[in-house]
Amino acid sequence: MRHLLFIFVLFIFTRCQHKNKVNTTCLYNVNIDYVNLPEIDGTEMYNDSLIIAFYESFNKDTLTVSINQKHFKTMFLTTDERTGDAGYLQTIKYKDVKNIGLRINSGKLICIEPPKIHYNIQLMYLDSTATVRFHRKLPACY
Repeated sequence: MRHLLFIFVLFIFTRCQHKNKVNTTCLYNVNIDYVNLPEIDGTEMYNDSLIIAFYESFNKDTLTVSINQKHFKTMFLTTDERTGDAGYLQTIKYKDVKNIGLRINSGKLICIEPPKIHYNIQLMYLDSTATVRFHRKLPACY
């Protein structure tokens, strides 16, 4: 009888543990805007590194950044509600960047092939959509 009671308690305990597991899968659509690249105005870039700026609805999200298929940095982002800014990352020299990978939480990998001409990257995360845009000049805070 004790064995049956023990098995029953163990079964209930494992079922409760299973129900309380949190789903960490992050589902989002991806939009990479290669079409509307800003025109080159002849001005020099501020520096020769790639800068990735993060905006909109990050809320204690984990962002994994890889450059040239190698892990570069893992960041934890929360958006400032007053400005919409969630931070930025200065990376390696733009001319050395062949590809960029961004992953929000455990979602799908966002693969970016940077344009040949030096652009900085803006990642906006809003309404389950991750949007990548390219800019010659990021907003004034950068």
